[in-house]
Parts: sequence; C-alpha cells; structure tokens
Amino acid sequence: MERPSDTPPMWCNPQTLHRDFNDQATALESEVFDLHSTIDPSHIIHLIRQLLPATGKHIHSCSAEVTGNNDCSNPAEDSKCKVDIIVQNVTGSVDGQLKHDSLSASDVEDEERVRRIKEEGVNSDSAVLGNSLQSAARSPEVSLTNAIAVGNGKDEDYEDKVEKSKHEDTEEKTEYEDSREEAGCVLWDLAANQIHADFLVENQIIDVLLELLRTAQSDRMREICLGILGNLACHAKPEKIMVETEGFVSMVVKQLFVNDAPSLSEACRLLSAGLHSEVVSAWVMALKGEEVMERILWMVANTMNSQLLEKSTELLLAMVDSRIDAASGFLPTMLRLGLLDLLTDLLACEVTAINEGTSSCGDTVLDIVLQIAEVLSLVDDVALQLAANQKLFSLACQVVRLSSKDEVSSNRITATVLIANLLMEEAHLIHEVSNDEVLVSHLLTLVPSLGDDSGARNALWSILGRIFRCLVATKNEPPCSSMIAVLTNSCSLLLDDLDDHQEDDIREDEGGALPASHTMANNSRGLQAKLTTVSNMAQIMEEWAAVVTQNTVNHDAPSVEMVQNAYISLRKHVTANGTMPEFEKPPCENGSLHSG
Repeated sequence: MERPSDTPPMWCNPQTLHRDFNDQATALESEVFDLHSTIDPSHIIHLIRQLLPATGKHIHSCSAEVTGNNDCSNPAEDSKCKVDIIVQNVTGSVDGQLKHDSLSASDVEDEERVRRIKEEGVNSDSAVLGNSLQSAARSPEVSLTNAIAVGNGKDEDYEDKVEKSKHEDTEEKTEYEDSREEAGCVLWDLAANQIHADFLVENQIIDVLLELLRTAQSDRMREICLGILGNLACHAKPEKIMVETEGFVSMVVKQLFVNDAPSLSEACRLLSAGLHSEVVSAWVMALKGEEVMERILWMVANTMNSQLLEKSTELLLAMVDSRIDAASGFLPTMLRLGLLDLLTDLLACEVTAINEGTSSCGDTVLDIVLQIAEVLSLVDDVALQLAANQKLFSLACQVVRLSSKDEVSSNRITATVLIANLLMEEAHLIHEVSNDEVLVSHLLTLVPSLGDDSGARNALWSILGRIFRCLVATKNEPPCSSMIAVLTNSCSLLLDDLDDHQEDDIREDEGGALPASHTMANNSRGLQAKLTTVSNMAQIMEEWAAVVTQNTVNHDAPSVEMVQNAYISLRKHVTANGTMPEFEKPPCENGSLHSG
C-alpha cells in the first residue's frame, strides 16, 4: 500500500461529489405562485381532486362518509374512505357538497328508485329488481336499463345491451383516465416550483398520492404519482412533511419492487433526492435492508432501459456518498452483494458502447459510475480493493484516452481523479501507463480546463509527477520519439498553469503541508512539488536529445532543436520560481541541463 497512514485525504472533485438534486425536478419551471399568477388556486385543488378514481364503490363510500357513516364494509374499501376524507379536507367541504359533485343526475335518480322499490318490496320480482338496481347504482358496468330488463324477465336483448353498456363504460373510463393523467402531468410540472410545491403540500396532495400508491393503479398513474413526489422532494418543506407522514417512506421503498421501468425510474429519482436532503436519516433506515439493496443492484445490473439505468445508478451514487456515512450504513452489505464487480462490469460496458458508438445514454451513465468509484476511492478499506482491481484501473485510463471526445468532458476529469486516488494505494500501477504517449497526451490536454477545481488539478499534477519520475528512473529505456513530441508540444500548457496558479501553489506550500520526506513529491500539492515535476520533464527531454544527437547520424535537426528550446524554457521557469525541495534533487543542480 503506497499511501502512508498520516497523509491527507485522497483527491476529490468537488464538482462531482455531493450533487445538488434540485436540478432533478425534470418538469418545466412554472410561474411563481403569487397574486399576479395566472394559475387559479381553485384550479390546482380541482386538479388534485381529479387524481382520484371515480368508480361506483367510490361514489358509495363518498356518500357514506358525507352522511356520517364512516364504517367501510370491508378492508378493500377502507382506503377509498380515507381518500374521500382527504378530498373533503382539500376542498374544505364537509356539508355534503362532495356528494352532489360526484353523483350524476342519473345516479341520483337511480338511488331514489332503489329506495322506493325497497320500501314497496311486495314480491320476489320486486326483490330481484331492487337488488339489481342496487348493483347498478354502485357498479359502472351494469346500467339501470339492464337491471330493469332482468327484473322483468325480458332477456331477449340482454346480451346486446350488456355488451353495449360495457363498450360505453370502457370509452367513458378511458376518457376519464386520460383526464386524470393529464391533471397529474400538470401537477407534476407545478411541483417543480417551490412556491407551487408548498401550496400543493398545504392542500393535502401528499396524502392523496400516498393513498393512490396504496391502491391498485395503472402503471402510468403510478409513474405520475412518483414523478410528482420526486419533484416535491427537491424542496425542503415538502420533503420534511413527506418523511413525517406515517407510512410514506416505507410505501415509496415498496415501489422499487414493481415491474414498470418508468415507475422504477421515478422511484429511484425520489429516493436519490431524499438521500441528499436534510432528512436523510429516515431514508437511510428504510433502504438498509439487504433485500432492498439487493433489488437496487439487480436493477442496475439487468435493466435494458436507458432511463432506468441512469436513475438507478444515480441512486447508487447517493447511497455511497460519504455525506450519509455510507461506510456504516450501506457499504458492508453492498460490497458483500458484489458492488465492486458491478461497477467494473458497468464501466466496461459503457466504455465499449461509447467506443463502438452504440451507447444509448451518451456519457451520463459512464460519468455516474466513475463518480461512484471516485467516492469509494476515498474510503480507505474500499480504496485498497479498488486499486487491487487492475481491470478497473485500466478502464479508467481508457476513459481518459477516449479518442472520440474532442472536448474536455466531465467523465475524463472524474476518471483522472480516480486514477490519482488508485495510484495513491498501488504505486506500481504507474508502470502500466508511464510509456503510453496517448494517455499522457490526453492528460496534458486537461491541464487548462482544471483551473477552478483545485482537487482535480492537484490530482492531475500528481499523475504527471509519477509518470515523469518513472521515466527518469528508467534511463536504460529512453522514451520514444512520439512521447518526446507530446512533452514538447505541452510545455507551454504546464508553464501557463503554473503562472496562473502560482499564488495558490505557494499557499499550499505555506499551509502546513505534511513532511516533505514522503508526501510533497507524491501529492504535487504545492509549487515546489510541481516544479519538481517540470524539472523531471525537462531532464527526460534533454537526455533524449543528447542520445539522438550522439547516436543518430541523420537525425532530425529541427526536431532536436525544438526539444532543446523546450527544456531550456522549463529550466528557466524552475530557476525563476524557487529552489527545489531537498527530498528530490532537480536535474538542473547536477548539471544535466545546459545553461540558458
């Protein structure tokens, strides 16, 4: 193990850790809800009410509740009774208004006829008719006309009438379900705005959505409910109320076991937001079960749905994030269930897909998987296991080498930080890449893009420092001409970076860094460590030029001159900006560099 026990924490990239999940409210931002808003509060309440299913049983239970009869006939109807109470709280109506809003004119007429026939009840036919009318009043599948036909014994057209009634009811139900889904989608959008979200919560939407999740719903309706909740969870007040609602957290976790990919995606998004909220402890407790973690890992490993793969890997990232004490909360169980092998397989699949141009997720999943590995590389015991996995290290290097990426993407930066962390654990890994001019070239192109990220910048300098020290140590095998060309073309990038961040690097040196005997050269934190890296780079170029000049009769004189000019510039910069630390004697002090 390379990293001493008293060294500072390994490199981290603050831009990739502790992500703000407020940007996960995927719906469009709505207007701020105030006196000048174009959204009528009563319309929002109407939308909430539209989410509720309108069935015969629902109408019956509504009526019972309004009239004071709270005793549901069976447990299956108990949830609908709860929904009715919620609706009354939303509308502020407990005086019977809900009944009139819910019943159509024909329904009221049917109930009145049932009551009248029940009172008369003189023969068996009347009794049959009464029972049929009762069924008609409660069930949308049997019309009043059919019930009368059965009671009178006129069944010659019965089948045709039943079929026609079912067809009409199906069309009506489809139209109503479409209306519900449309209302849900509008609420989904509204929940993205904080003021609208607070208003929705104040008007019982969490209770409505919770009851809908408890009852059988279509996959689309379940997805909408979870989508609304996912947007609400991005705001502090609604998130706190959710967690405090009895049975809410456990109900959301249960949604991980449904078999609908869009619903699972929204459930993962909701849980990720919860794990990044101020009430994270409640979510951690709910997700700590081995069965739940096994289900999450299974989803990540087996889904072919690109959206679900993205959201489930984001959930994994939220679970291993050090903000929630993942080491004691999730990691022991997840490691036992094969988390590290899963990460390696995912990384291999994504790298292959991007290289072949077949990726359905772009760089998104690749970047998330790298972030997970980066977080784990900050945990001592897990970092050692990651570093021992040479395939993972090789894949991280492949990400940096991705030739298809002309721009500096976030996954290349994350991969660079991960490589630096793994090298802190297993220094011998540097021998696998020290002569890889393609990797070195891509690392050097990252230098100008890391100015605002001190952690990633220091990690990159650490890798370059290790590579150049390795090349200096292998004098019997001088670098190839292509490597020297890479170094020559990149000299100005390194010198510009040193000039731009000189004050920051000096503060690193003055900030009480650990003893230079074992940390400064390895970590490349301060100015002196970075000057050592530049000096080693100059020595490699000078020795190559000397060998080429002495041993090659027809050498490329212009190329040699260009290399000589480059290493002279590096030496001047080293001399002008300070003396090298005692623990690593610079090449310029032992006469290996020509005078300027």
